Amino acid sequence: MGYQVAYRPLTDILDDLDPALVNPILANKRFQTLFHANATPDNAVTKWVDTRIAQR
Repeated sequence: MGYQVAYRPLTDILDDLDPALVNPILANKRFQTLFHANATPDNAVTKWVDTRIAQR
């Protein structure tokens, strides 16, 4: 008997996180600098982070 795993994109999981937890991280300039230094530009998570930072 096997297990069924439901696939959810990481961006959907990030959307479910508590904004009280996520927003201070996204607002942190050091996080932004380190994230963008290591991010892949066309990555869905990079786009998610950039969108959330821009909405602040």
